[in-house]
Amino acid sequence: MANKNPVQTAAFKAQQVPKYGDKALGKPICVRYLADIDEILRDLPNRQEFIRNAVASALIEQGLLDTYGDSTHKDKINQLLNDADRVKTLEAKVIELERQLKAMSNATTTAKPELEPNLLGTDWSQVPSAELKGSQAPGSAEEKIRRAIEAIRAYNEGKELSQMYRLSEANVRYLSGSRHGTIKAYFAANPELNDYNTSYGFTVQHDRGKTPIAEVIEW
Repeated sequence: MANKNPVQTAAFKAQQVPKYGDKALGKPICVRYLADIDEILRDLPNRQEFIRNAVASALIEQGLLDTYGDSTHKDKINQLLNDADRVKTLEAKVIELERQLKAMSNATTTAKPELEPNLLGTDWSQVPSAELKGSQAPGSAEEKIRRAIEAIRAYNEGKELSQMYRLSEANVRYLSGSRHGTIKAYFAANPELNDYNTSYGFTVQHDRGKTPIAEVIEW
């Protein structure tokens, strides 16, 4: 005999809800499309799945699905608006920071370095080596280069050729600590330096395998 008062359990009710995979489906939403779109959709063998995936992708792209967890639709909209406000605030801060950096850059470019009064007109040849080595003032580099060259010449004096060091731009740079461009200009202005190397027959490989010059020669 049939049960006149059947009890619908929670499990039974759950089975009655339409599902897509393991997820429950909501109520149908009827939408009309443009004629050309309608024609394409009706020819699709998996029309319903295609439309569901297309809508879900659009919602995810807009941040209305999954991005904000299990919150309600209204909460998601509010979250999007709050995010938009934060983005605008950050953009304003970035613009202000860029303006400040540009102003600082312009100030640095236009500002002229001021030399310390006691360095103006300095006779660097009279400055002690310990003080000269730590100076970056204009004019000090040339004196460092000159002293490095003299130190190499003094070291080579009276030594056998194999013990001597070549008077090269690289060796002068190691000893003086000056910039390559400054040393190159110094050598160009003093061609007799190359004559020194020629007189001893130094080759570019003369110092290969030797102890680094800065560990042997000081000034």
